[in-house]
Amino acid sequence: MIDYSTAQEDSILVTGGAGFIGKCLVSYLAERGKTVVSIYHHRLLNPIPNVYPVCSDLQSPQLLAAPLRGIKTVIFLAWENNFQGPKEEPDFDTHRRDGSPNIRFLANMIEAMETAGTKRLIFLSALGASRQSSNPFLKEKYFGEFYVLNSKIPEKIIIRSSIVLSEEPEEDRFLTSIRGLMRLPWLYPIPKVNGRISPIQMRELCQLIEKYSNGNHSVSGSVIEAKGNREYTVEQFFESILNRYEGGGKLQVRGFLGKALIHFLEKGAREPHFPRIMDYLALGPTNIESNQSICSATKFS
Repeated sequence: MIDYSTAQEDSILVTGGAGFIGKCLVSYLAERGKTVVSIYHHRLLNPIPNVYPVCSDLQSPQLLAAPLRGIKTVIFLAWENNFQGPKEEPDFDTHRRDGSPNIRFLANMIEAMETAGTKRLIFLSALGASRQSSNPFLKEKYFGEFYVLNSKIPEKIIIRSSIVLSEEPEEDRFLTSIRGLMRLPWLYPIPKVNGRISPIQMRELCQLIEKYSNGNHSVSGSVIEAKGNREYTVEQFFESILNRYEGGGKLQVRGFLGKALIHFLEKGAREPHFPRIMDYLALGPTNIESNQSICSATKFS
């Protein structure tokens, strides 16, 4: 049992605290002097000062009543199946929350927050989230946004993130996947992706989330688009990874042959639910014309 008596009244609750982004965000917030209640399900976090780990599976609003006690801000990161989306497409046309575990868990948190009177919800979404998207992950994230923005929570903040790069390359599955395509001696394949990508560094994303967790914002429903300060074509980005980690000197293979090589190199080389290169790149391309990181807020009626 966690002793909350030493926790601050304005503590931050993070769901998905043991995930790729969650681990870094929890540590970052704790380093900044925040008191963090971190909900985990599969893995217990290593002990961190100012962090209170709580085992919960988000299965019902009632289970979340105790962790929400004294909480002012919830940062919702928990999301099953990562970038691959739901195994079966939920009945989104009627916004039934029982069609998707992710939407159900989010709806449970929203209901618990409304009951507890929690002030602020920050929901991590993805660039490209859209009702019309053919990508299951992006479509599911859009309907998560729908539930957040139509809730009764006073402050609702959506952060649509580009691809996130870790400062620890060995822990970054995206970089690991790219480097896996470069293990042939003289060449490596390139996937075909329209548009440009602007990956954001993990620490920059953590800084942005912390900024909005502090409150004092004039709009009750905000959508923040977060990307890095540099845009790349996929060819340029892959070449930069090659030069940095593999020493350069290999040829890019594109088109049908490149696609076939990607399939061959990724086949059987990953865990069953390990995201593939195209799963990551689906949320990367953007048509926003800017050379700066984007932190713009839009009010929803």
